[in-house]
Amino acid sequence: MAVLAVLGPAPPWAVERPANFPLDLPLLPRDPEQWKSAIESVVERYREVIQAWEPWPAAYGERTLSAIRLKEKTDGASGEREVDPVFATAEDYVAMQNAAHEAIHRASATSQVTADLDLTGSRETSGRVIHANIARTTDVLSFHDRSEDAAPLARMKANIAWIHMQEPAPPPLWQSQAIASPSQIFNYYAHVPPFSSGYDPVTDASVIVSYYLNLMASGVERFFVLGFAIDPFKDLWQPGHRIFNVDGRLHPNAVALSHFMRNLEGAQFDRVYKIEDSFDFFTFIRKKGALGVLVNRGSGALRVEAIPDGIAASELFGNLITFPADIGRTPTYFHGEGFSTAQLNYLFKTIAVERVP
Repeated sequence: MAVLAVLGPAPPWAVERPANFPLDLPLLPRDPEQWKSAIESVVERYREVIQAWEPWPAAYGERTLSAIRLKEKTDGASGEREVDPVFATAEDYVAMQNAAHEAIHRASATSQVTADLDLTGSRETSGRVIHANIARTTDVLSFHDRSEDAAPLARMKANIAWIHMQEPAPPPLWQSQAIASPSQIFNYYAHVPPFSSGYDPVTDASVIVSYYLNLMASGVERFFVLGFAIDPFKDLWQPGHRIFNVDGRLHPNAVALSHFMRNLEGAQFDRVYKIEDSFDFFTFIRKKGALGVLVNRGSGALRVEAIPDGIAASELFGNLITFPADIGRTPTYFHGEGFSTAQLNYLFKTIAVERVP
């Protein structure tokens, strides 16, 4: 598992902001060379533990400023001036990214540099950034999308296809930020309505694993998981965004994702098979044999008395399943050492199952 660090937006010492500045907007650094030097120092210090860097969060999109000017008020009031914000262009963003890219690789030749696209709502701003040739200033392109959408899975796939069609051709694609809240976006796989019955760590972990399964099935080559903790001062919970509890202990999500990554590291997605009327069976090709992950799109479970020899099954948090058992309430892994994905799917379909509530 690699660590990605976000380096922007620029801190107060690096920007020129008038006193009592009324707009809470990120501002590009006043001195690009000073900013490059600061980035280089940070990367040199942490290059042994951080493998990837995002110089600037493009989440701000068109709200990023390249400069701030003050102008006289039109009503002629003495001693007062109005703020005249100058919004950054795609070219400004690419120039900042290029400077950071050079600084990061000077400090650590093996580090990966990513640029993040904001696909929330319109793709227009991200399109301008791509057309300004962001590809030459980054090793990897990532994206996020916080849109509320009735068909979020289709939207995610459409975003991925759109990025791949852009010119100049973008670099390899990662997904570094969750699309809105997985509990809302992947309610297709959630077993309880979001926020309806309080926080449930098993549901939380199930949704986030299903979310990343769909990322892999949609062609995303690699992804980063945000490690936000719950805010103890707000009545919030952030499903899928939580790796650590507020006291620093590992959250159940971390255990579920550790099992997920251990099984899917280096795996190549093959296809999704439909099981019964509400289960998806995601299959992956691995050197040591096929892997299938059963995901429930509805409610209930499958009662299984036994599974064929040569196949092992594990639950969401990595514990081996002994049969007979009810499976499928949470993502369930089937390990077929020496089997192809087609063989694994065939064997799975020969298993006698009974739907149970």
